[in-house]
Amino acid sequence: MNYSEQLKDPRWVRKRNKILRRDGYKCTACGNKGELHVHHTYYLSYTPPWMYPDYSLITLCSSCHNEYHLHHEIITRDGHVPSTKKKQPKKSSRKKKFIKKKDPDISQKAAKRRHNNYAWNKAVDENIERLKKMGDI
Repeated sequence: MNYSEQLKDPRWVRKRNKILRRDGYKCTACGNKGELHVHHTYYLSYTPPWMYPDYSLITLCSSCHNEYHLHHEIITRDGHVPSTKKKQPKKSSRKKKFIKKKDPDISQKAAKRRHNNYAWNKAVDENIERLKKMGDI
């Protein structure tokens, strides 16, 4: 059974509805009530989507869900998201000097991207903590 078939499975439909109900049918990052997705905060190989614990699932609107995947995960050509940690690039001062010469704004762009990722992660973390305090997860 491929992933899209698993998402039609009644066990996933029940789990998804449970998470949507827990999160008040709104995005936990921005509060939007538009097109909602239940996002897995991590992936395990050979684990069907309904087998994850509730605390590892959060409700995100389509926009926040796409933003998260765009900035936080590597997706291969076949659509598979590797469950292993990303390899950290080796630090090379020579490469940094070359990049700075090529594009002087690169450090500002990187700082802005880091800030945006930090702000988004902070909002999601705060919502997860709020749900834990409420006893919903």
